[in-house]
Amino acid sequence: MRFPWANLLWLAMALLCCPLSGSAQSREYQVKAAFLYNFAQFVEWPSNAFTNATQPFRIGVLGDNPFGDALANIVRGETIGKREVVLQQSNAPEDLLGCQMVYIAISDTNQASRILAHFNSRPVLTVAELDGAGRHGAIIRFYRDGPRVRFEIDPKAAEKAGLKVRSEMLRLGRIVSESAEAQQ
Repeated sequence: MRFPWANLLWLAMALLCCPLSGSAQSREYQVKAAFLYNFAQFVEWPSNAFTNATQPFRIGVLGDNPFGDALANIVRGETIGKREVVLQQSNAPEDLLGCQMVYIAISDTNQASRILAHFNSRPVLTVAELDGAGRHGAIIRFYRDGPRVRFEIDPKAAEKAGLKVRSEMLRLGRIVSESAEAQQ
């Protein structure tokens, strides 16, 4: 039996001990892929996020896949709850509306609001990297802190999507409230 808390704690410790080198972009995305899988272990989705009890847990990648095979290798044969994990990739946000988590691989902030609007108020954990991602509606944003990969999370945006983020995850990330600021 796998213990997700131990997985996330191990990952956090590994990140603190093993900073990324400047030439290790593939290692950076291996770390981010591991984060994505672990995020799913610490978020609760409402029942309406799934059409039935056997629907797989879908992780979507919107845009060019920066993970290579890393994300596929991490989730191969894994489950979230009792649901098989399935990856889906598309360049069109509407193709990923059935996903429970979507990684948005875009760097153009002009497109961010339009893309994230597809997932607004849906039970989808949106993850992005662009600065100010929360202002556009993303729930989690990856960022670099020197040589390390970190993440920030907007609990209000998660709540708006109907998602419950466990306290263990909130303690590991930096809490932001950009979605609330964007509404003002």
